[in-house]
Amino acid sequence: MEAAIALRDQWSNYHHHKETLATTVALTYIGAGLALPWVVMKPEIKDWFLLGISGSFILIGFTAFWFVIWQLGNRQLARKRIDAVDEALRSLLKVGESETGIDQDLRRVLSAHLRSGSALGGPELPAGWIIASMIATTMVAGAGLIGRAGGWL
Repeated sequence: MEAAIALRDQWSNYHHHKETLATTVALTYIGAGLALPWVVMKPEIKDWFLLGISGSFILIGFTAFWFVIWQLGNRQLARKRIDAVDEALRSLLKVGESETGIDQDLRRVLSAHLRSGSALGGPELPAGWIIASMIATTMVAGAGLIGRAGGWL
């Protein structure tokens, strides 16, 4: 049972790590995307951007977008593993209660883990919101680039 608790904690840490990575990259993407039209369309940068740097920005954008989706998928995998371990621990606790063969200290630790509902430290950001924010940023940045290049902004 202690091994199951350790496994649950390990998956909780993995989940937290994946969420942190996805959120950090998404926020960086959003910040850079919103600043991009005003930075790259300065006269001293505009010619370089239009000559080839724009392809690098597009590649970096696609890579960041893919990375966030991949991290969110790994976060979901970790969530499923945590739920599976929780279910196994609940079953073990029920068996232990019916046979009264479970150590009281271990029962207290197990009950505390399961009562917490989540060892993840709070609600997770919905993946749909993160993806939608990145898509909206891409649209705003694209419109900003077009507007700045056309002289409308």
